[in-house]
Amino acid sequence: MKTVEQAAREYAETKTVSEAGYILNSRNAFKAGAEFAQQWMSIKEQLPDCSPYLAKDKQGKIELFYIGEESFIKAIDITHWRRIEVK
Repeated sequence: MKTVEQAAREYAETKTVSEAGYILNSRNAFKAGAEFAQQWMSIKEQLPDCSPYLAKDKQGKIELFYIGEESFIKAIDITHWRRIEVK
């Protein structure tokens, strides 16, 4: 699997505009989007608002949950959650 840095570099290099500033901005924008998509949200700050979602407990174990299963958050000590897109 590619790192975010590798994917950003490849994305930026596919642009036909030769201005170095444009390529750098494309790379930074790609990285920012990838990093945003990988964010874990604290259960203390916001409860899951999508379904399905990934949930992580204090030990780092990750499981798939659906809206309506919030009782599990307290039962298994969930600390963070993350949106996922299922196609």
